[in-house]
Amino acid sequence: MILKEKYLLGYLKKTHGLKGDLIFIVKEALFNEFLNKELVFIELDNLPVPFFIEHSKPHNNNSIIVKFEDVNTIEYAERFIGKKVLTEKNLVSNEAINESYSSLINLNVETVDGEYLGIIKEFIDYKNNPLIKVSSSKYREILIPANSVFITNITDSTVEVNLPDGFLNIYDI
Repeated sequence: MILKEKYLLGYLKKTHGLKGDLIFIVKEALFNEFLNKELVFIELDNLPVPFFIEHSKPHNNNSIIVKFEDVNTIEYAERFIGKKVLTEKNLVSNEAINESYSSLINLNVETVDGEYLGIIKEFIDYKNNPLIKVSSSKYREILIPANSVFITNITDSTVEVNLPDGFLNIYDI
């Protein structure tokens, strides 16, 4: 199966128990959407690899205990710790996507190279091209497409972005 347009659901944090279960940290707005999934993709060596979900159940506010088919030992499950969990974007409701991106407001933004860009101040829902507005002391205001091509990682406090060469040049003062 080929993943056409990927969408980041969250990441696998740690193992749970001895039979291959994992703790999955999911974006809060996507919590219920994930519980209904049968298939997700785990990013391994920068490639989305399909995994079928054997079962899943809520763990706490933003995490789910998930068991993937053919992942039956703690040793095998440990390979997936820290990996991104993706889905096909068209399988996620627009409402959940918008709510998910809105939850990024007030998070710090850094490039994959570690350059601090600023703080997310707004989510702009343009049809087919949602944007995050970043308030920056160096560039004033930066508009970054809100998609998994540009947004590569999200933690509790930081959004990591991978910007094309020259992207920030249009914002130079």
